[in-house]
Amino acid sequence: MTKTQAIAIFRTGKLLADALGITRSAVSQWPEELPPRLADEIIGAALRCRLVTPERAAEWLAAQGGQPPAALPDPLQRSA
Repeated sequence: MTKTQAIAIFRTGKLLADALGITRSAVSQWPEELPPRLADEIIGAALRCRLVTPERAAEWLAAQGGQPPAALPDPLQRSA
């Protein structure tokens, strides 16, 4: 993921920074090609803000060579 793509998801660098709890200045200092850890944080924030679908987030993870997390069991459902 690139910095340009990340900003495009949130529309502005300020909104991206706010979603991550950092300053706009910190976003401006990122390299254009983002490290996987930072890309994961951005994808998570985009999911929380409902700016992307889980399917789109899984595509980004796959493009980075990562795997989407396995589905967790429903804590409300009793096992037999």
